[in-house]
Amino acid sequence: MTTGQPQNEREQLEAQLNDFRTLIMLMLSSARMDPSSRKRGRTSK
Repeated sequence: MTTGQPQNEREQLEAQLNDFRTLIMLMLSSARMDPSSRKRGRTSK
């Protein structure tokens, strides 16, 4: 367990990144569902 301590830290960081990524994806999907911002997304794409 002592040798895998740094790995645990890295796992924690990766988990935080994953949470951040899912949060951004949720925000993007919700914005896409919004009819007012849907046009904006269409023009940017």
